[in-house]
Amino acid sequence: MVVHSVSAAGRWSEASAAFFDLLGTKARPGMPSRLTRPDGMPLLLGQSQGSAAHLSRPKGVA
Repeated sequence: MVVHSVSAAGRWSEASAAFFDLLGTKARPGMPSRLTRPDGMPLLLGQSQGSAAHLSRPKGVA
């Protein structure tokens, strides 16, 4: 599972941290966390952020 930030200013970082905490791990950019779901299935959880060049484009510009 990837939690992706689309904010160039790092907004919502507290919300991402709270989500990771809820799942029992810490957000570490560039370092996925390995969790085990209640049914025993492994889950990799990671955090990413897009390139600053893409984050700064005006709305509607591809």
